[in-house]
Amino acid sequence: MVSEMKDVPEWANAAIIAQLLGVSTRRIQKLTQDGFLIAERLPDCNSFKYRVCETIQAYIAMSKSSSFSSEQLTDAKRFADLLSKVPEEKRSVVVMMAQAFISGMEAQEQLAAEKVS
Repeated sequence: MVSEMKDVPEWANAAIIAQLLGVSTRRIQKLTQDGFLIAERLPDCNSFKYRVCETIQAYIAMSKSSSFSSEQLTDAKRFADLLSKVPEEKRSVVVMMAQAFISGMEAQEQLAAEKVS
């Protein structure tokens, strides 16, 4: 297996990673922005690059670890950031909104599971 790996480059740009994973370049950039993937600026390069094997493994792990889409996780992260800025006296209303949001995500998950079976 090691001999097969010698043809895999150590570093690649977002477009190559996107092609390998079957997603858009913008999707890779968004996952990077949200902290799911890591890009590095190499000393001899102006653009950001990804370690190919580590990035693919991180994408697979992210996909396996959650039944929610990365878009849903991004929305949840944004909502959590928003909650942290809410004044104390209004937090109970926002907590109820968050609970409704989570219930909606769970309902979507159940509907998706019912469609599969």
